[in-house]
Amino acid sequence: MKTTLIKNLVGLFMLALAFTSCGKDDDSNGPQSKSKKVKYEITGNYTGQFMVVYIQANGSNETVTVSQLPWSAEITVSSFPSSAGFGVNAVTNKPGIAGQTAKSTIYVDGVAVQTGTQQTAGTDGYIFTMPTLPYVVK
Repeated sequence: MKTTLIKNLVGLFMLALAFTSCGKDDDSNGPQSKSKKVKYEITGNYTGQFMVVYIQANGSNETVTVSQLPWSAEITVSSFPSSAGFGVNAVTNKPGIAGQTAKSTIYVDGVAVQTGTQQTAGTDGYIFTMPTLPYVVK
């Protein structure tokens, strides 16, 4: 369990690093000055706890414990391209009930741009991991 959590957190960090690494700038369309709102969301009826790691507007990671669904966090990005993404793992000793579900989504300016598959708690009441959702905001 702990190994899976660590692997997912390392994977999310590496994903953030890849999206924010230096690359060739393309100024052919001129600078974009409009900011964009990115919303991370988990919906469903799962009553267990999740640990959520998401990328903030400055590129750093924020870690929160989620005890109730629906949950969301919103950031505003103003430089492009910008990375967005989040990963979700179960908190040990805080299961839900077998058969409960949860699904994660990323929205940009109110439009769903990345949606994970719905996950269902097993007989032990856990949804151990949900798909990590990466996205590049342009």
